[in-house]
This record gives sequence, C-alpha cells and structure tokens, in this order.
Amino acid sequence: MFNHISKITIKLSTYCNLACTYCHQMTDDKKQHVTFNKWKELYTFLLNTELADTVEVTLTGGEISLLPEEYDTAVKWFRKVEFQKDVKFTFAVVSNGTNIQQLFKLIKRGDLNPKRTTISWDGIYSQTKSRKSKIQKYDDEFFRQLIVDIGNSPWAEQITVSHAITPETIPHLHESLVFALDNGMKNFGFYYIHEADYSDKEFLKLYDAEIIKLGQEYIKRYPTKDRFVYYNWQLLYAKENIDTTDAETMRRTTMCHKLGKTLHFDPLGDIYGCIYFGDHRALKMGDLDKGAVDKSKYVKFSEQYLETPKCNHGSCGNSHCFECPASNYVHNGKMANRFSNTCEMLDIEKRVYNEMKHQLKIDQYDKAFYWMEEDHLGEKNFEEKMNQYYQGIVGIPLTEEQYVEDDEYTKRASPTYKNVITWMKRTPKSKEITT
Repeated sequence: MFNHISKITIKLSTYCNLACTYCHQMTDDKKQHVTFNKWKELYTFLLNTELADTVEVTLTGGEISLLPEEYDTAVKWFRKVEFQKDVKFTFAVVSNGTNIQQLFKLIKRGDLNPKRTTISWDGIYSQTKSRKSKIQKYDDEFFRQLIVDIGNSPWAEQITVSHAITPETIPHLHESLVFALDNGMKNFGFYYIHEADYSDKEFLKLYDAEIIKLGQEYIKRYPTKDRFVYYNWQLLYAKENIDTTDAETMRRTTMCHKLGKTLHFDPLGDIYGCIYFGDHRALKMGDLDKGAVDKSKYVKFSEQYLETPKCNHGSCGNSHCFECPASNYVHNGKMANRFSNTCEMLDIEKRVYNEMKHQLKIDQYDKAFYWMEEDHLGEKNFEEKMNQYYQGIVGIPLTEEQYVEDDEYTKRASPTYKNVITWMKRTPKSKEITT
C-alpha cells in the first residue's frame, strides 16, 4: 500500500456553479471559494514521496474550469518537482463543461491531457433533469451546445462524456447518446450513484430498455467510421474471462484499484486516500504542515481496504462491479460494508452484453489495441498492494506521532446525497415519459 504514488488529486477550490441533484459535496462548501495554497508544503512532501515514473494529477473543484489562475499555479509547482525528480506529471480533469473554452486552452498548450478530460453531462435535458442551476444561461440548450462545441473541436475523439444514471435521466439515455454521437463525440460511458436506491421495478424496466438500445446502437456503429468507445462494454470485455465462481478472485477484481496508489490533498492541505474521503473529511491520514502521514491512520486505512467485502461477491457473477470504498466508509462505517444497490443493474448490463457481443466482429488488431485496458485488470493490482502492506513496503513519509484525530463513522453527507437514498419515489412512469 502506497509503495509508490501514481495518481494525485488536488481540490483547488470548493466553489461550484451548479447544483446537481446527486452531488456528494456539501452544499455550504460549494458556495464558498476556499482555495488551496499549501504549494511549498506540497512541493516538499512530493520530494520525500516515492512517485511512479508517470503520475496523473487530477485538478478538481468545485468546478475546475472556473479556476484558470489556480490551475496555472498548480502546473507550475508540479513542473518544479519534475526538475528535482525523475518523474513526469500529466494532468486530468472532470468538469461540468460550463467553461469548455478554458479547457480547450489548457489542452492546446499541453497542460491538460484530452484523453483524460471527462465532461459530466447528463443528456439533452441536463438542466431540467439534474443540473438545477439557478444561473439562467445554463439551460438545456446550453448543455446541448456544449456537446456540439466539443464535437467541433480537434479533441472530439479524445474527450469523454460521462452520464449519471438517475430516475430523471434514464428515459432519455439512448436519445442523449445518439445526440452526442451525431455531433462528433467518440467516447461515452455511464455511471451509478452507489448510495442511491435503484430498487424501483418501474425504473429497472426503463433501465433495461435503455441499455438494450445502447447495445444496439454500439453494434450498429462498430463496423463503421462512426464507431465509438463504449466504456461500460470495455469493462465487461476486459473482465469476461475472470473466474466469477471463486470468491477470492472476485474480491480482488471488484476492489478499487486506485486506493493505495492515490493521494488527495484538500484546500486546507489535509491528506486523504482519495477525493471522496476528502470531500467528507473522513479518514484523514495527515496534513502538509506536518509533512508526513500519521502511521496509525495509514495502518487503519490499509487494513480497512484489505478487508473482505460484506456482500455476495463470491456468488453474484458480476466481475464488473465497483462500489466506492470511501462512500462505504462514510455512510456505512467501513470500506467493506457495501451498499449492494446496483446489483440488479449490473445483472442487466451483463445480460445485455452477453446476448449481443457475438454480433461484434472483433479482429486481432482490435483485441490488442482497442478493447483491453490495464486499469480494468484489478486482481494483480490488489495482490501487489496487499503484499506491499504485509511486507512493510511504503513510499510515503510516515510519522509515529499520532496527531490525526480519529473520526469513527462520521456519516457526514450533503443534503443532496441524503435525498438519493429515497429518490426512486420520483421515478417517472412509462406513460409520463415525454421527449
């Protein structure tokens, strides 16, 4: 665990200009403009940390595209580290796209990797269904034009659109995909809100129908110049040969592959295992003023991560499952205490993929260069981190001083996130769906 760091996230500011219905960040935090300013301390910390040859730095907010000066400052400090250590930093963002021209500028000058630029976009009715911004210009048309602008850019084949699955957006999932593809986008995926109640039978019927349509759309376009990357099927393909009957294999392959290789720094300079921990101020591991991680918190973090998940992972057969351990810790008390809220949806995903995959004509070139992604192969990754921990191999500065206060089971959740637990009460019925 933490033998070497390959991913870093820094929350440059808490401010955001939207009010998404499923956002996990605290509402009060988003209204403020607390900015990260511990650059000298971070510089020293990184010089004392074992880093991978290439480290991906995700600069976040709030909304990152609204922070051009803060972004530039971050890049300059990481370049200083490059002068002192044999390391290459690349930069990534997840953005709501409301200032897309700023992201284009960063890509153009080489300070943002377009392949690691993800736009959170909830479809052709983004504002009506999920964004809920009080700023008048951010209407549905604005978010449609966002896709048009990306599609007309030189980076349309590299930037990714990521779509949240909610009861309000699900009826238009396929329609939104087609809109994005027809306007030049080439990378698409959807994701779940793991804490959410997805149990409503009407919702699951809608979800099933939309996932079938997405599969049909992909198969139709795959052999043509309109082929796109469908990340959810990429994951299914990468994991389809995993032995789903072996509980230990399933434990390892469904664990978060980023934890233990990632460090997150919040605007106050506090150190966490990932951004979700930081946004909830949960399981803090250290701070930059001290310049080292509290060893007792490193041990607690590692032992929780290595616990066997408390779910039916050994029999469900869903090797493509992922539940955020940080969210489990915040809401359920331990990383291993999974919600298991997406099990039926994962079953649907897998069923549709298995029924349709034979229609794809995948040649040897595609197998080698198009389908397989290293990040999806988590079993070896988990075993490596487990061995490092038990052998005492660690690459981050530790201190025996137990200076971080314990935070047992904080359950610190935003009002919005509390709502997703019951949001299925708002699931649209089939007869009410309009386009």
